[in-house]
Amino acid sequence: MEIQLVREADVMELAALEAATWGDAGADAETIRSRAHTFAAGSLIARLPSGEIGGYVVVQRVDGISTASWAAQTGDGRIATTHRSNGRLLYGVNLSVVPEGARHGVSRALIEQCYDTFVRSGACVGICLGSRVPGFARWARTNSPVIGSYLARRTRGFACDPELRIYEKNGFRLLWELENYFDDADSLNYGAMLLRT
Repeated sequence: MEIQLVREADVMELAALEAATWGDAGADAETIRSRAHTFAAGSLIARLPSGEIGGYVVVQRVDGISTASWAAQTGDGRIATTHRSNGRLLYGVNLSVVPEGARHGVSRALIEQCYDTFVRSGACVGICLGSRVPGFARWARTNSPVIGSYLARRTRGFACDPELRIYEKNGFRLLWELENYFDDADSLNYGAMLLRT
């Protein structure tokens, strides 16, 4: 697997990956270009041995952790107005991985590349991100509709939510819940803020 900066030649393939992963909420070509133009070092792809793109990650530098919605924290995903070139904290804007990429450890590779480049190097003090909680709606139908109760659930030391579990297995820890974070029916629009230092 090879980690590379996003190039113009990658944009249409990334737009297709975003649509397949996130549907209408996925980044379009202009959003992908805006991210790469605003902060080139923060837009990365992982190429599988086949040469296809297996995953895409976007980060921006910020001044602090926020409780605002994803759209507010990322300028609707474009980062042109929210990225701070000297920000001491990295904020995870997007992570998209194809099914085959999951088998190749693409999520971990992209996260580690960002961590090494910005945190281990001393440029930033940590990485924060807001995660969806896509298991919450189903769980809330038969259990407590309180997001805090859901976030507190653990199995073998990790979150029960599948998306939170991915991040926790990559060194992130839960900070707090986020109300009206991202328009996602499976999460009932909730999210969770996580941090890795």
